[in-house]
Amino acid sequence: DNTVTVTGTASDGTEEAYTFSVSVSIELNPGDDGFFTTVKTAAPMSVSAPGDIAYTVMVSNTGIAAVSSISITDPLVGTLTLISGDTNGNDILDVTESWTYTGVYTVTQSDIDGNGIDTNGAIDDDGDIDNTVTVTGTASDGTEETDTSSVAVTIELNPGDDGFFTT
Repeated sequence: DNTVTVTGTASDGTEEAYTFSVSVSIELNPGDDGFFTTVKTAAPMSVSAPGDIAYTVMVSNTGIAAVSSISITDPLVGTLTLISGDTNGNDILDVTESWTYTGVYTVTQSDIDGNGIDTNGAIDDDGDIDNTVTVTGTASDGTEETDTSSVAVTIELNPGDDGFFTT
């Protein structure tokens, strides 16, 4: 709100005052992508034996308002560590900030033998290791937003020229 009062003296010596007020609404319309976007990547993108998959999650404020109470969950990886992005250290995803998280999943022989796992780590025989991250945050107007990003790491069962076993 903005209010102005104008006071003056009329030609007959009387004092007059006029007050005007204006209210301007601020709409936090985040657009199609919401207040933030989430992108998850994996390295390597395929595995053929037990070993580590390194995941990187980038959460970027693409809106017009800061986002607080950022919560990030990944049932397969477990702990994701914030490694960069909160430039002023205020725990608020400010406009134009991008936060980077990392985490590791260790592929087991049973993951390979089962030809894949779902996002919760259960064998699903679909030929890949599925992984989904969920990020939740609250915009300055109290709007809560949730975004997800998924990546699938292919399991390559390369038996070679002699097959999986020889007799």
